[in-house]
Amino acid sequence: MNIQVIHIIQFIFVSQISFGILLIWKSIRYRGLCYLLFFAVFAMSLNLLEDLTSIKGTYLITPPLLLFKGPIFFWFVYRLIYPKKHFTKDRLIHFLPFICAFIFTNWPQFIIALGTLSQLVYVYFSIKLIRKYHVASTSIRSDANRLNIEWVTHVIILFLTIGALDLLRLNLQPLISINANLAGQLFENTFVLILSSFLIFKALQNPELFNNMEEYEKLNATNVKNETDEIYSAIFKTIHELIQSKSLHHKPRLSLSDLSSETGLTTRDVSRAINHIAKQNFCDYINSLRVEDLKKQILTNSSQKISLLNLAYSVGFNSKSSFNAIFKKETGLTPTQFVKKLSK
Repeated sequence: MNIQVIHIIQFIFVSQISFGILLIWKSIRYRGLCYLLFFAVFAMSLNLLEDLTSIKGTYLITPPLLLFKGPIFFWFVYRLIYPKKHFTKDRLIHFLPFICAFIFTNWPQFIIALGTLSQLVYVYFSIKLIRKYHVASTSIRSDANRLNIEWVTHVIILFLTIGALDLLRLNLQPLISINANLAGQLFENTFVLILSSFLIFKALQNPELFNNMEEYEKLNATNVKNETDEIYSAIFKTIHELIQSKSLHHKPRLSLSDLSSETGLTTRDVSRAINHIAKQNFCDYINSLRVEDLKKQILTNSSQKISLLNLAYSVGFNSKSSFNAIFKKETGLTPTQFVKKLSK
């Protein structure tokens, strides 16, 4: 038995990620991640088994797993966004190509090519679902910046890049040397270990996520027929005046439902009035009001030494990073640059 560096990395992966699964298993929201990591451990174990035994020369098991990777990764993203939705029998159809692939294991290059296409399709739908999540959160919550899951998109892109390089290696196996093949496999295994560990770390941090996807979908499922500009303008005027008079936008976690309760209007009417008249989503509209209030306070206190962060918190911002990003988006300047410009 010839033990190499790649085998040590694979063993570390199996041990470390298995322990990570045990740590996050109780979190329902990250149960999809547990399934993804369990699959990764299983696939890595099979790689190790194929490398250290004679099974590789008789019957390859790992190529069909490429057809499992896309659906299980999408399920991780889907469960993260829809934590209350469970796996149902009708979803088994996504794993049918994986099952059928075992019949064709004598043609590994064909299965690898099919697995490549499958992963690209599921990555596309995963990113599309993440975008929907961000649209939904900005439509309903004023603190949507705090709830973003761009880190998942970044992980997907990194997985896709590493996966593409590895799939290129797999497709070129008949043409490249054994040493080049092993080097590529070592690179892929090492970075998958790093990314998988990062996902476990994020799950253990348990960041707050958006929980109102169903509310957003109901909001957008309602047909709109007879509303006119005059009706929307009247609704928006009522909303805007109430927000200003009660300083509702100073509430850090103001939601569409909160505004609906305050005005006595439906969430649909509130949302569509803001979208139609202000030409903004709910989150951007509320944050634009916060920035305007902040600018007024800065002008009022221009002769005094002021804490920009304290002023930001007083108008509803809940973190320094989101405050800086939103202020620059609205004004084209950082808060510090804005103050310096006033002092000239």
